[in-house]
Amino acid sequence: MSKIAAANAIIIPSRDWIFPGITKPSDFVLAENSSSKRDFLIFLGAEDYESQWEFLRDYVFPALPQKASPLQLQSLRKLLYFVVLHLSEWSTFQQLYVRSIKLIPDRGCTLQTPSSLYDPRHPVFEAAFRGTTSAFPNECLGPIHLAPLGVNETLTKENYIACVRHFEKDYQKMQPDLLPRAKVLWSALLRPFRPLDHWTTQDIQSLVSLHFVHVDRFTSDGTLSYRDSILRERVTERYAIFTIKEVIAPQYAPIAWTQRPICSPAPPLWGSALYDFSPSIEDVVLHLFELSTVVASKCRITEAKFFDDLRETYDYLQDPSRIGAASSLLLAHSDKPIWLNEDIALDRLASARSFQYSLRVDNVANLQWRSIDSLLYGVLFDHTKSNTYSIKLSLEPYNTLLRACGTKGFNSLRPTLVPENIENHGANMFDRIKSMRESPDSLYDITIIVESHHFRAHRVVLAAVSTFFRTLASGSKWTELESGILDLDKHFAPNDKQTQTSRDGITLCESASGRPYGTAESVTLVIEWVYSGSISLDDATLVESKDIAARLDLYLDTLQLADVWDIPLLRTHVENRILVATRLFIRPENVQGVRDRAKEYNASALFKHCVETFQGNKDVVERVADDVEN
Repeated sequence: MSKIAAANAIIIPSRDWIFPGITKPSDFVLAENSSSKRDFLIFLGAEDYESQWEFLRDYVFPALPQKASPLQLQSLRKLLYFVVLHLSEWSTFQQLYVRSIKLIPDRGCTLQTPSSLYDPRHPVFEAAFRGTTSAFPNECLGPIHLAPLGVNETLTKENYIACVRHFEKDYQKMQPDLLPRAKVLWSALLRPFRPLDHWTTQDIQSLVSLHFVHVDRFTSDGTLSYRDSILRERVTERYAIFTIKEVIAPQYAPIAWTQRPICSPAPPLWGSALYDFSPSIEDVVLHLFELSTVVASKCRITEAKFFDDLRETYDYLQDPSRIGAASSLLLAHSDKPIWLNEDIALDRLASARSFQYSLRVDNVANLQWRSIDSLLYGVLFDHTKSNTYSIKLSLEPYNTLLRACGTKGFNSLRPTLVPENIENHGANMFDRIKSMRESPDSLYDITIIVESHHFRAHRVVLAAVSTFFRTLASGSKWTELESGILDLDKHFAPNDKQTQTSRDGITLCESASGRPYGTAESVTLVIEWVYSGSISLDDATLVESKDIAARLDLYLDTLQLADVWDIPLLRTHVENRILVATRLFIRPENVQGVRDRAKEYNASALFKHCVETFQGNKDVVERVADDVEN
């Protein structure tokens, strides 16, 4: 036992106040149970400490090392236990002071401020700072509860942001085990933080450029889809971590999965309210290009998910709020075949029976992909030689988008119908005329021969509707008047190279080319109309292109007869039949030909409509003209 001067003595109440290796060296005297001894030493000049705080402030905290030795670690453990035990007895200022000094040794034995250390038992802290010695308290401290000193034990907004920032440093260094650590960090953001934490847009913005968002290499739940094989090639395990600004939420996968990685799991609702996890319109347009080219060539026709994604992509771009920006981007690529144009709706293509045994559609790339430049709306048939195609069922829902992107069309004008007056064909007249044709003694007195077919009729009935037959019946020089036979195979229309003779004001045309001006079918229609006032053909049943063309030719031949035989009411009736079905009969490839024949046969209403239609659609008509001529 050494002797010390009383004036240099420092009186402390307990040996627990001494922390070997870190307490500032001084002459300490214990006065645990003797008040008289204490009073005597104080009388002699000794300094008395009754306050733990003042003793620690003067003799312990100033002597704390930067890095602790093994002996000092044991003393620090004792000191920290002592501080935590008495912390609640100290003032607010004293508590703040303790929390601000480097007091707690980390796993590298360096002393750190409490707020810079994290509880390693929390999975987020462990994932963020794994492999770091300076983030966790030293293991020798054992079960001491350090949270009162400010060690991070509960996840808050502030320390979460600090965790992500530290993880970014490890990402840049490509430290091991990044993917499982990122899963923990990203998943933690989805769970509620403590109630006092209110995230703001600024808080989210502080994280958007940091790599901690986990991305799955698969996009389906349990079952591989056509997307997964492609994503496996693009997203390796090492590069399955992205920033917030790079990813999209899973609900946007169908419209942008080829362009933006998909975060897994989905961001929290409150996060989506503060940051937009949707793709840009440019992302969706580029996604459409890749779907229709790269992906389509790798995808079989039976993959229904492909067509679902394509349909959602078209729908997204056609939305009124996006169609303007989308069309301006798509216009720059009007020659790209990104529009699937099939006679089957998109949601039925994968299951269409007509494709099941067709080699043409072994994969999606073999379907009818068209560019904007090659599509025309308002036409019924394709014109392959001029590379123009009608818009079919799979694209019909997207007419608005296609027109915004520059698709041209053939506009069928609303026709002006010629008023018809059928009062001259009263019910009695029709009934009697019909009964005359059906009776054994039908009193036929004229036979019309055309293409070796014989048509029998009544001169008076024909003369009632036609000045041609009226003149024929009253002329004195006509051999037909005597024989009762009008042979059209010997009489020809005045539009071929011909010789013409005239008798009684009627021009007979004899052609060297051999083309008759009437046909058996057209004469049949004339006879039917003369005796009934109408034509019984049903144009609504026409579907095939060749049938439509044949019906139009028949009507035009009938117009020629109506012109040659001067039957104006029949001409009006036939014109109206063509005009009512103008979308069926008047098309880009034939509008000029119909116009010319209408002019030749004095069908003025039909001629006017063809002229207006041609003028309103001149660019489209000229475009397909070569296709028709060839």
